[in-house]
Amino acid sequence: MKVKLKAHHLAGTITPPSSKSFTQRYILLAMSREGSTKILNVSGSEDEMVAMGIARDSNFTVDYRDREISINGKFKCPEKVYAGESATSFRLSLGLISGMMCKTVYELAESLSVRPNGPLESALTAAGVKIKRISKNEIEVDSSHIQSMDMKINGGLSSQFVSSLMLLFAGGLLEGKIIIEGKNTSTGYIDITEKCLSDFGFTVTRENQTISVSGTPYKGQIKLMVESDFSSAAYFIVLGLLGSKEGIRVSGLSANSLQPDSAILNILKPYLKTFQREENGLEIECRQSQLDSVELDADQNPDLAPIMSVIGIFSENGIKIRNIGRLSFKESDRASSIIKLAEDFGASIIKDGTTLNIRRGKEIKQPYSFDFKDHRMIMAAAVAIVISGSDTTLCNTENVKKSYADFFNDLQSLGVFMESH
Repeated sequence: MKVKLKAHHLAGTITPPSSKSFTQRYILLAMSREGSTKILNVSGSEDEMVAMGIARDSNFTVDYRDREISINGKFKCPEKVYAGESATSFRLSLGLISGMMCKTVYELAESLSVRPNGPLESALTAAGVKIKRISKNEIEVDSSHIQSMDMKINGGLSSQFVSSLMLLFAGGLLEGKIIIEGKNTSTGYIDITEKCLSDFGFTVTRENQTISVSGTPYKGQIKLMVESDFSSAAYFIVLGLLGSKEGIRVSGLSANSLQPDSAILNILKPYLKTFQREENGLEIECRQSQLDSVELDADQNPDLAPIMSVIGIFSENGIKIRNIGRLSFKESDRASSIIKLAEDFGASIIKDGTTLNIRRGKEIKQPYSFDFKDHRMIMAAAVAIVISGSDTTLCNTENVKKSYADFFNDLQSLGVFMESH
């Protein structure tokens, strides 16, 4: 779908969707046990739906209604699962299902089938797993002869590879440790995996670059609450700081979140007002402000880079995004997409090795259209269009369902007029 966005007055309160990082891990870990698992406050993004589908393919009954998931059943090796575009569900389930000694075919969307997975596949192959591509978008994984051993993994490309092996040992059929080699990126997502494992009764021991998972999952019913997503909140925090004189409030956030993108609260701390609400957690108020220069490490917060680049586009003091190479291996080449977004609005861009500097140009240009496919680039472009007041056409807006199905509804609730065509 193509839309144009206009706003003359921005104000109101929004609550971000559930953190799909937590939801997907909870769903997959429910497959490691018998008994009832209930997961509350689930928004139902496409990625969360993919994880539910993998559980159904593995012999579980999954009921989703009124933002609550109920999972019941006993694991049975799936003959085939559909991972769609969800790298998290694919990679983490690959570890879990391999640990259950299954032979399974994964069907992937084309965008996921071309994303790098080498370090994880090498670690699994070294333990006896046979992995073969049987068609353009299908991979056969045979772990029927996997062996217990210490597993080495390069953590420099994605923390999901490490989390995948953590779920592998949660299956209870194998013993060993995970040894992380090289640089360890986005360590906050490993923290989330540890927290989710703990919520199911497992013990995670981490010492330097070594991780071990022990214990057995809780018996009986488990009830879990998913916190709201900071990656999604970031779009409205930036929109408020750049475009709302009256202020935008973002509610329902966790004050002590492990989410890596909660770092936005520290990065933009001087410009945010925070309120602690007993029932709804943390509430953030964001008003139009004169921002100093901002820095972001894309190694640790790659999902913040698209929306934080918008600060650079409209701020005289700009933003410095370090380690931009990390952005080339997400749902799209986000480094190139960020540069295009900034260039089309007339921003000044300086690339210095692995650092990208973006600041407001002499004049803000009026782009004709944006045709991004990546959900995070689409949402960042939407915020930029609203701030600029440009008559820009934004394409592929349906793709935001991957992470934030109500994004455009929430924009409209704040005073944005949306014209579809």
